[in-house]
Amino acid sequence: MHLVDSKVSQISLFGVCFSVKMDTNNLIGFIEKSTKPSSIFAKSLLRESISSQLLHLFTSISFLLYATTKIYKIHKSTKNTHLGISISDLTYNKCIIIANILYTSSLVATILLYKYNAHIYVKYINDFQSSIKTPFGLAQTSYVNKWQKIDRFIVRLQFLTRITVRAVEYYANPFNLTYSYTDIVVSFMCELSLILEQQFIHETCIYLQSDFVYYHLFFDSLTKMVNESVGLDVYHAIKSVRHMHSQTIQFSRKIDSFFRLTLLNTLGFLTIYSICNIGLILAPNQTMMRVLTIIGKAILFLAILSVSVYHFARVNYLSLQIFNKVYDLSLSPNLVRSIETMNEINLFLFRIRRDDVGFTFAGLCVVSVNFISSLAIIALTIGLALPGFFK
Repeated sequence: MHLVDSKVSQISLFGVCFSVKMDTNNLIGFIEKSTKPSSIFAKSLLRESISSQLLHLFTSISFLLYATTKIYKIHKSTKNTHLGISISDLTYNKCIIIANILYTSSLVATILLYKYNAHIYVKYINDFQSSIKTPFGLAQTSYVNKWQKIDRFIVRLQFLTRITVRAVEYYANPFNLTYSYTDIVVSFMCELSLILEQQFIHETCIYLQSDFVYYHLFFDSLTKMVNESVGLDVYHAIKSVRHMHSQTIQFSRKIDSFFRLTLLNTLGFLTIYSICNIGLILAPNQTMMRVLTIIGKAILFLAILSVSVYHFARVNYLSLQIFNKVYDLSLSPNLVRSIETMNEINLFLFRIRRDDVGFTFAGLCVVSVNFISSLAIIALTIGLALPGFFK
């Protein structure tokens, strides 16, 4: 028998049973206000203020100036020095700096592309605000708020730490490099710009993660209802949520195309940067001060980008975990196993098992936990072999 209409209303009550009593309009207003983008880049793309758009332009200029000054210094040093240089200088000056130049140059293009593709982001935010007006919208909002608080703390800590390390590096100068006031000012500008971009990435990924959290909450509640009821037919509920899941996948693909160059830059630079730093640490004739400086800078920089990589990979992880929720529902002893219901469950399980949901690396590989682990192993292997390669 079809009790789904009355039972789904019970899911609505279950989804908000922990909330305070408020009318529908106030609840929707609270959800919209709580999930409103707060990052500078998001406000710029949504055109909420002129100051945010100016800061968006400021980040592009910062990275462009950094790349330009580094290119000039490499050209000047190559012109005025002999070809014979030590492996330490070769690794640091030619690999790390060149990698930084390529990364910052690509960041200029990435940040400008954010502005060019602003319509994709605006549509995604509108779709997200619409999709979160569900019985579990308050729980999704709680998830978003929790992670936003964590990320704000991480971003502030990273900014203060990076500024402190930069100041110590310029003061101690372990590599005996010559810094101009332009170098120092531009580097601090880039530190701020990088933090602003990372905050934007974290915030957008959290929104997408909350869409998949909805399905976790839905199936937990539905499984509980099925276990407590006899003869409950969930065919219409499964079919409806499968349609919503298909829409969520479309949302994820749109935002994947928006961040495709960003992800390529992040993972590509992380790999090259890790390889070069491992080789540099193992290179001969290194002083303890240099090694400690390299390790400290590497840990801080990798920590910043790794948080973004974590959020990218978590989208795929949350998507795959829905499989367990649906499978647990299929094992419920009270489930009405009609042909239509089991077909819907099997189609849902088959779709999730394809494991193609989430962000992709250059549109080829889904960024998952296994992908990140493989990339880390490759970087470690090449990095350990780098000193022998330069002998």
